[in-house]
Amino acid sequence: MGVTVAALVFGPAFMLGPIVLADFILLNVPFGPGPFATAIGALGATAFIGYHMLQNYQWVELDGDVIRGRRFWTRRLVEQRMDAIREVRCLGAAGRSIETLVADRLLGRVRGYEIRFERGPAIGLVRHDMAGVDEFIVALHARLAASRTVEAQHPGPGDCEA
Repeated sequence: MGVTVAALVFGPAFMLGPIVLADFILLNVPFGPGPFATAIGALGATAFIGYHMLQNYQWVELDGDVIRGRRFWTRRLVEQRMDAIREVRCLGAAGRSIETLVADRLLGRVRGYEIRFERGPAIGLVRHDMAGVDEFIVALHARLAASRTVEAQHPGPGDCEA
């Protein structure tokens, strides 16, 4: 519940803040390449943040051979069959820096998982955003192992930690 309240408070702030900044710059600062580039950068930040916010899921469930989830902001229900899973990927830091090492130490190296399908949107399961991510992946991994005739490599919670 705390994550939902924080998302409802900070989500609009992160979306509207750069737009307000861009409007302020364009309306109140003398026109020039610097202010114009700053305003364009702020609008680009809004687009980037907005795109990534729209990818968040409020909940995801495994119901028989169907994976179902509801998007947090759009409330769109996404359903995919397990046999349409193309890949399950571990999510973590793309690079190594002092910041990522600190974050890895605090949050763990694996931030979550992304389930990719043959068609349609991927489903991202992010630890610390959603409860029960590891339990979900364990259950999904077990069902995939039981249902697949061809052995596919899909990581379980312990497979990504190295």
